[in-house]
Amino acid sequence: MNIGVFINTVISFVIVAFAIFLLIKSITPSAKTGSPAGRADNQRLPLLLVSIPIKATRCPHCTSDLKAA
Repeated sequence: MNIGVFINTVISFVIVAFAIFLLIKSITPSAKTGSPAGRADNQRLPLLLVSIPIKATRCPHCTSDLKAA
């Protein structure tokens, strides 16, 4: 009899924990909305899909020269 109560408690806990996880996930802003790629002090490299400072003269990944912004 006690095993059934334990299993019921565990299942209830998992359901409530999952519901709270979904609630918190929907409330908090995602990391993508606050990315520095859209800021004015960064430039975007189209082939690498990364953003680097506007004042950079070389690519940090391939060390190729960057044209002036």
